[in-house]
Amino acid sequence: LDTIPQLPTQVLVIIDLDGEDDAPFNLLAMLTARAKAGTAKIIALATSPSETVIQKAKAAKISALLTKPVSPDQLADRINKLVA
Repeated sequence: LDTIPQLPTQVLVIIDLDGEDDAPFNLLAMLTARAKAGTAKIIALATSPSETVIQKAKAAKISALLTKPVSPDQLADRINKLVA
């Protein structure tokens, strides 16, 4: 990402938030800093998000937080709503 000065005008990111560290949130911070204001659409996946993860997701301006397992139809529906 450091070699990309600015991301394209429309960006869709699907990211898994499960894990013990803040790596996904650090990545999201870098992506949103390079995306034009409001253009990054972010779908986050988590098995059973804690209140802390939910608050971090809100702070990261995640567009949608889906609880795993996610069906292909559910994911496709959410993508279509975000890019419409």
